[in-house]
Amino acid sequence: MKPAVDAGPSPSVDLLKQALQDRGMRQQELAKRTGLSKDHVSRILLGKVSFPKSRDTLNAIAQALGLDPLIFKEYRQQIQVLPESTRRLVAHLKAQGIAQQEWIRRIPDYSEGHLQLILRGGSPFPKDPETIALFAKAAEASPFLFAEYLPLADWQDRVTAAAELALDKGDLGVFQHLWSKIGHHFQRVEESADSFEEKLMRHFLARSFGTDAATSTGNHELDDALTYLPPLAAYQPEVRELLRRIWERGLSIGEVALAVGEELETVFAVANGQMKLKDGPMRRKLYHLLEVRPEDLA
Repeated sequence: MKPAVDAGPSPSVDLLKQALQDRGMRQQELAKRTGLSKDHVSRILLGKVSFPKSRDTLNAIAQALGLDPLIFKEYRQQIQVLPESTRRLVAHLKAQGIAQQEWIRRIPDYSEGHLQLILRGGSPFPKDPETIALFAKAAEASPFLFAEYLPLADWQDRVTAAAELALDKGDLGVFQHLWSKIGHHFQRVEESADSFEEKLMRHFLARSFGTDAATSTGNHELDDALTYLPPLAAYQPEVRELLRRIWERGLSIGEVALAVGEELETVFAVANGQMKLKDGPMRRKLYHLLEVRPEDLA
């Protein structure tokens, strides 16, 4: 039997050392801000213990240093193993700049411990539509982003029936027009989640940015279709950075289109290399959503 190969210290150790150096922060100060012992911080930096894997600890380290916790591979790995809807919630909170503690504060009817358990993946995502709507409102998200929510068609039938009872003919016509536009937009995002284009983009992003880049999905149609996408190096540098952040936050292209208020086909065209990203409102909204600064591209 061959001896196990020592993988060496996590690359996160070097990132942490650099962040401390850049900020002129001593180990003792980091320990104080994170609640870790000074000895444990020292052992982490010396590679004598494994780099933390707890999301709470990684969040505390990132917050103390003003970093995005997603720079740590251990944090990205934790995010990827969460249930799909929990992962979407965590990604959306990050994209909107809402701290998890702030999201919890906005839902006073539920205990902090229970909400923390959901965020950590220790408790399943709720299936009750009213609870999901409450969670979504606190996250400033659409409840239709979560698969457990009541299907959009059922909501359309319920709301339309209620409007027919409550509104006069003139107001009903205005309502039906607006609801049709809203419903159509959400329906397209909902349908895109399992579309071939979305699956292809997820596979492309996994190949480009995944910790363990996949070489094959086992789906020959998807693998063959990758040849129609330009290589990552051919994308504009800013688009490469935007795609990396979409992958790290676990967002779909449909969710991004919904968040920035752009046509789904337009965002897909930029994401799959068919169209250049030009200066304008969409570019600015993408930069804001994904927290990209011009200096990040230098």
